[in-house]
Amino acid sequence: MVMPTPTRAERRKPGAPRTIHRIVGVVAVLVASILIPGAPASAAPCSPVSCVHNTKGSQVLVRCWDGACTPGTNVWLNNGYQVSMSCWFDAANFDGNYPSTRWFLVRSVPLAGRWLVHSSYVYNQTSVGHC
Repeated sequence: MVMPTPTRAERRKPGAPRTIHRIVGVVAVLVASILIPGAPASAAPCSPVSCVHNTKGSQVLVRCWDGACTPGTNVWLNNGYQVSMSCWFDAANFDGNYPSTRWFLVRSVPLAGRWLVHSSYVYNQTSVGHC
């Protein structure tokens, strides 16, 4: 059995209904994004104290800086670990949570000594002087 070919009048214009549906869909998404509020911005991970936090992982690598600990020793601190900022200095650029040349020396109980940490990993930064 051979199917008859539809006439031109019987054929539907291929783009018109789809285009209208796409426009309606886009408008609906835009209206919903305006009328339905998103999730509130999350608070800092350790407010109101200073702490280390890595947005790309669960730990931050810190390096011993002075003689109260073994210089050059690396330690992994879990996100949210409280630190007390001692001072800052600028050195090599590093891409932590964001690129920066700023580094901090921090203290943290129960670790002895001062520890080097990239500025992007320190949340709730306090005002400290140059090292």
